[in-house]
Amino acid sequence: MSILKVNTIQPFSGTSVQITGQSVISGSFSGSFEGNFDGTVEFVDLTGKPTLISGSNQLAGTSIDGGLTVNTTLGILSASLDYNQNIDVDTGTETIASIATGSHMSAFFDYVVTDGTSVRAGTLMSAWIGSTVTYAETSTQDIGDTSGVDLTTALNGGNIELKATTTSDNWSVKTVSKLI
Repeated sequence: MSILKVNTIQPFSGTSVQITGQSVISGSFSGSFEGNFDGTVEFVDLTGKPTLISGSNQLAGTSIDGGLTVNTTLGILSASLDYNQNIDVDTGTETIASIATGSHMSAFFDYVVTDGTSVRAGTLMSAWIGSTVTYAETSTQDIGDTSGVDLTTALNGGNIELKATTTSDNWSVKTVSKLI
């Protein structure tokens, strides 16, 4: 392991060392950490070690105080959680989300639709077997008028797609999808 740009290193005391200042660490790291990591840090066992995570690491028994950013899909046992958006849906049909179905048989798309003056929030539920798909939607009442936005789902290859069909331009659709 190498440590660069260290302001001070306190002598070893038992099994610990204290590093003060901005440091670059390459190689392996174990133990506890207070402060912030910049960049990408990978560990095999992250139990009790706050860090930025890249790759497929185990977080068993780890609690996170503060924010956590996941840049792709967060897998939860045999389910998944994913965020997608299309903030400029124009007249016609556009895909909002396309997510691999894997071994899942249902998707729940929690969404918000807005054009800046009108808004509605809801959930579109979808289920499928083979190439047959069904869906139903429940939503809030409109503030303004969002009746020109229709949400549907369809299977496309190995993906379930959330689609928006609109009768006017400049709609935003954001969704968090849960596949089970």
